[in-house]
Amino acid sequence: MQNEIVPRQELIEYLNEEILPEYDLNDKGHGQDHARYVIRRSIEFGKQAGCDIEMCITCAAYHDVMHHVDKDNHEALGAQRLYEDKKLREFFSEEQMLIMKEAVEDHRSSLDGTPRSVYGRVLSTADRSTDFRTVIKRSFYYNRRHRNDLTFYETMEEVRKHIEEKYGPNGKAKTYFYDPDFENMKKVFAELLADDKKFTEAYLEYKMFRDGD
Repeated sequence: MQNEIVPRQELIEYLNEEILPEYDLNDKGHGQDHARYVIRRSIEFGKQAGCDIEMCITCAAYHDVMHHVDKDNHEALGAQRLYEDKKLREFFSEEQMLIMKEAVEDHRSSLDGTPRSVYGRVLSTADRSTDFRTVIKRSFYYNRRHRNDLTFYETMEEVRKHIEEKYGPNGKAKTYFYDPDFENMKKVFAELLADDKKFTEAYLEYKMFRDGD
């Protein structure tokens, strides 16, 4: 399939109705909004790379679907879930299924080395957040879900640590396609990380610590 061909409606309906709702089981930072964000960006970067857009969409739909089961191994579990999905074999060949499996396995920013295929590079780039507020919120929700023993200010320090490790000067978050929004966000974080007052203000801006936010 060429990237200008419209994805098959049956595939899109299956992903929307059977796969994406499972993201509601994840923490708020890894819910359906995040999945749809990654799908949109996978289409964008996939078109740049001349990829099969159906494959890009499918990889994105499965990339975090198992996060609620095991956050530390969700990429391997999501890849296996994709590969064992019999419904997908109505749309894709064995070779395509293997490529998509590897792409989901390779999408995490902590990956040592480079994704094995262009589909992995598309997915990894698409999975990078580009809005600093969204990153702060996702990190907050992650910690509230998995580290609910922390105090409010301890959580803030965990959020800061996460941002430093992922988006700081030596951050592990990588992109494989030019993404000006991502680069601009890193500049914002460099300013916030250099100024404790500014970072605290950004963290408090939306009163994320309130229940129901």
